[in-house]
Amino acid sequence: LTPRDDPSNRDPAFLRNRIRAELLPLLATYNPNILRTLARTADLMAADHDLLQIEVERAWRFVVRSQNAEAITVDLSDWRTLPLATRRAIVRRAVEALRGSARHLEFTHVDRALQLLQSGRVGAQMDFPHHLRLTLGYDTFTLADRDYRPSPPNLPSLPEKAKIPVQIPGITRLPGSRWYVHTELYLRESLSDAAFKQRDPWHAYFDAEVVGRQPFFRTRRPGDTFCPFGLGGHHQRLSDFMIDHKIPAAYRNAIPLFVSEGGRICWVCGWRTDHHSRVTAATRQVLSVRFKQKV
Repeated sequence: LTPRDDPSNRDPAFLRNRIRAELLPLLATYNPNILRTLARTADLMAADHDLLQIEVERAWRFVVRSQNAEAITVDLSDWRTLPLATRRAIVRRAVEALRGSARHLEFTHVDRALQLLQSGRVGAQMDFPHHLRLTLGYDTFTLADRDYRPSPPNLPSLPEKAKIPVQIPGITRLPGSRWYVHTELYLRESLSDAAFKQRDPWHAYFDAEVVGRQPFFRTRRPGDTFCPFGLGGHHQRLSDFMIDHKIPAAYRNAIPLFVSEGGRICWVCGWRTDHHSRVTAATRQVLSVRFKQKV
């Protein structure tokens, strides 16, 4: 066989050639066995890497809550129990799963990500190479394409800036949804106190006179406040309430708010009713508002 000579193998413009022709001979002046030592080290590191990959795959199945082509969501508390090397590897593994490669992902990126995931505030974000973004949630973190918009949960929702009049009594349908709202009026004396202690988060009772004849559903607006039942009539910013109750950020702009004829938020639907529209001993007529889903 006649060997072929590639002239580029002698070109010092390439780093590999400078390592072979300049660096290794220099290191050999300090350690004549440098090539054997490097080969032995490479074998050891390759074996350690194989072992780590087995551990990473096992941990991956343990910590990943959901995965699709656009986003991967990881359980935060489970991830935090892992050894440092495995935590780092999980972050790299997520990048590889979404983009096919972790090329251009440097140690500094992973290190900053670990700092954010250990001590960052909920909602904190960090941009990664490959047009990816890391977002810290309450009990999870998500790595996703920067243009990714998560779907809201399968709960009653409204289009942004919607305003839907409520039929009383009767049926009000939520646009673009399988959900509808059923309302009924009762005399106060016809209902036992036990009726008001039901635990369905999507069914609530109100003083009909406080709510008025023309209530409506809408989505939140900047500066919204309301008086959550149980706070003695004190106002709270709606944004603070949503954060305190860990309402998913992707759902906050879609939550139906049940609003009185006079504009008072009577119910952050699914979470809390208003103090002033509650049923009391002085209530004469009770309004029942209940969300239902078409089967």
